Amino acid sequence: LYGDKGYISALVTPQVIPDNAVGMVAVRYLVQENDVAYVEQVKIEPDGAAKLKTEDYVIRRELVVKNDEKFDSEKIQRSLEKIYNLGFFEDVRVNIEPASAPNKRNLIFTVKERQTGQLSLGAGYSSLNGLTGTLQVTENNLFGKGQRIGLTWEFGAKITNYEISFYEPWLFGTPTSFGTSVYRTTRQPFEEYKEQRTGANLKFGVPFGEYTKVWFTYEYKEINIEADLKKASPEILQQQGNHKFSSLVANWVEDTRDRVFFDTTKGHRYSASMEYAGGVLFGTENYTKYIVEASWFYNILWKFVIAFHS
Repeated sequence: LYGDKGYISALVTPQVIPDNAVGMVAVRYLVQENDVAYVEQVKIEPDGAAKLKTEDYVIRRELVVKNDEKFDSEKIQRSLEKIYNLGFFEDVRVNIEPASAPNKRNLIFTVKERQTGQLSLGAGYSSLNGLTGTLQVTENNLFGKGQRIGLTWEFGAKITNYEISFYEPWLFGTPTSFGTSVYRTTRQPFEEYKEQRTGANLKFGVPFGEYTKVWFTYEYKEINIEADLKKASPEILQQQGNHKFSSLVANWVEDTRDRVFFDTTKGHRYSASMEYAGGVLFGTENYTKYIVEASWFYNILWKFVIAFHS
């Protein structure tokens, strides 16, 4: 509690005073508060001699503790979580060193980078798509700037899929996120018809507070159904032709998890979204879709975590 208010040098010493006559003890806590400490500098250092690939500003923009502020252990812990949740580091630590005055300290965040690029080759089989192969290339920290790009190629006798995506977490140096993807999928799961999907989307994320973000996504896609007039059922023939989807999604997310990608030990994630398609957005398909989702995480014993999801 003292650390949350800047008294990082506070000393709390318990004294136990027994009363043998009645078999009781009194406990007295001696508190020496000392001075409030302030942050003089926040430093970012690599774990080892290797130079960091990640740009310094990519890490610093995640910090909630600033220069010249009084020490706040809660803000320091939150800064550690946000740096780790970038997904670029396998270890993040913080140390304190003396600064230019007795009541000032320097904060040193030491980070150990992990591989952020990935090349994946895979093969699979399903009764719907038959034998398929997948080639995927992703880079989650493009040029050390925190951007993400991905390329996917899925191929097989019954399916062909191409997709490219890009994500910028800080658009024009602001905390507004931007993402886009383009895809084209052709598949023929049955002899009766062939389906082709072509689409693209744009999404923007705007933060509201430390844990809340609102996303707006616009997507346009066309689904073309080519039916075999001799083999297709009346239901499939009714769906034949080109279907145009034009939709807008608003999604509210509150996420307090300590670790976003894996090894979550505490926190929750709530989301609520509404998708509106057609109408004033044109397109041939009209619908409204609502989704509410919630997850909770609790550390119950040692490294065991229980999660609930609805």
